[in-house]
Amino acid sequence: MEPETQPQPPEGPLAPADATLTPETVAPTLNTKLLHGLRWTFLGSQGLRAGWSVLLFVFMFILLASCVGYVFVHLHLIPKKSDFTASTAFFGELSGFLALAGAAAFVAFIERRRSLLAFNLIGPRRIPRFFSGLLAGFLALSALVGALTWGGWMHFGPIALTGAEIFKYGALWAAAFLLVGCVEEGIFRCYLQFTLTRGINFWWRSASSPPFAWTCC
Repeated sequence: MEPETQPQPPEGPLAPADATLTPETVAPTLNTKLLHGLRWTFLGSQGLRAGWSVLLFVFMFILLASCVGYVFVHLHLIPKKSDFTASTAFFGELSGFLALAGAAAFVAFIERRRSLLAFNLIGPRRIPRFFSGLLAGFLALSALVGALTWGGWMHFGPIALTGAEIFKYGALWAAAFLLVGCVEEGIFRCYLQFTLTRGINFWWRSASSPPFAWTCC
């Protein structure tokens, strides 16, 4: 009797999965995948990804602050030794403000030429809110000084300035602390808050999103 199944003939050499793949076609494919990977790493739907944007901003801010500070020191606007005066405080904060504006402008240009006002500087009633905030801050600090004086924790010494000098140094200190507020709020509430907001895209909303895309998109 013959067996129910006939033995299979010996198999020949396996054919390539895709006979069209040649060295000439593999190289462009790899280059395309590499370029796509680099593009995904650095660019998102809103331009430069938030993580790279923050790193670039920090680098530019430190660089510009160092350059402006170097110029101010050589112009004798900021003394080399530690000397905390109204003039020193003003020009020290001015260097930080100029560095902030320059770094934000540079990053805004890189990010699809975004406007500086896009960093949370657009909104209704900006001027009334600015002056209302200015008044609220002045009243809050005045209340603090009054409470410290009333409780005996702070005492005023003899009057050292008279006449126009009072208004001169008062205006200089006011300008210096206004720059302090602009630098602090400009870094954290304007630039960083805007950039981190667009960077966090709630990765669970789309199963097709690459893993950990929310960290730097």
